[in-house]
Amino acid sequence: MRVSVIGGGVIGLTIALRLSQRGIDVSLFDSGCVGGEASWAGAGILPAVNRIDPLHALDRLKHISFDLHAELAVELLELTGIDNQWSQCGGIHFATTLGEAAALRGSRDYWNHESIPFRELTPADIRRMEPALGEMAVGSLLTAFLFPDETQIRNPKHLQALIAACRQHQVEIHENCEILDIDFSSSAVTLISDQGRFTSERVCVAAGAWASRLLQPVLPRIQVVPVKGHMLLFRLPQRRFTHILNNGNRYIVPRNDGLVLVGSNEEESGFDKSPSQEEIERLLLFAEGTLADLNTSTLVDSWTGLRPMSFDQMPFVGRHSEIDCLFVATGHFRSGLHLSTGTAHLITQLICGEKPTFDITALRPSR
Repeated sequence: MRVSVIGGGVIGLTIALRLSQRGIDVSLFDSGCVGGEASWAGAGILPAVNRIDPLHALDRLKHISFDLHAELAVELLELTGIDNQWSQCGGIHFATTLGEAAALRGSRDYWNHESIPFRELTPADIRRMEPALGEMAVGSLLTAFLFPDETQIRNPKHLQALIAACRQHQVEIHENCEILDIDFSSSAVTLISDQGRFTSERVCVAAGAWASRLLQPVLPRIQVVPVKGHMLLFRLPQRRFTHILNNGNRYIVPRNDGLVLVGSNEEESGFDKSPSQEEIERLLLFAEGTLADLNTSTLVDSWTGLRPMSFDQMPFVGRHSEIDCLFVATGHFRSGLHLSTGTAHLITQLICGEKPTFDITALRPSR
């Protein structure tokens, strides 16, 4: 059997790897360079999840994805020699305004209900845990919570390892090959591209923010819109803090070698990836206000990425209800990297004719 995977981000790459490991011939198509869009642009955060008794399909997807990431990190290192730097470093979520503090404290019932481990931190706790933050930063905090399970991976390294593993398993990777249309009219699926036609028995669309264009003719209800986010990259002489620092949707992520990532905003601007100086300055103020070392003298780069957001902010994962050879894995919004392992696990099961690990009706593409 040959399967075509459209989209060479972290989800498409992970699906391609898992299918190829089942002995399936896989062709992977990307209109640019594989791993070059939102998967690369993010910060590699794996948030804490309910790992005890998740009930909703999305919560179960988060659970299995979190656990599978730990296994995949070891597997990729053994296969390729590339360390994606998986690290359960923990995350501190903090508030500096009354509104933020009320929202954060109001979430405690939810965390308890979801069995997510956390504990409230005092200023003394934070001084002890992260002395680099300094008195000014600690003094502005109104409340803070520690999530010990919060984890990070270095997403560019993770993508390098996935690409190398796919090549080891003879995945045919077609870069700079834009799929213009998909023809389901015959027994074989035909992909019509700017480089010619390709046939396969099954196809999985994992094209992120670009998926709607391909799926509209057969799934008119699917709406996946691009949401732009800005990122800043700083370089410090050495690692100055340990935990991921979260303030609402913004975050500061420390890497082992002194690099620090800061993000991110949400802006619906279509497929325009041009950076906004105003947004960059806002993130810079946030970064410097949290850690004084993060300033214009240590800023080395900035970029944007386009996250694929569905109408209900839940991913589309599953088989088409009428076209048996069509599978969909898109709309993961801010959680593409996080949910990539679980999504690949489920799509692989479906393509191989197996019953999914759990009921994924709530994630169906036709919902």
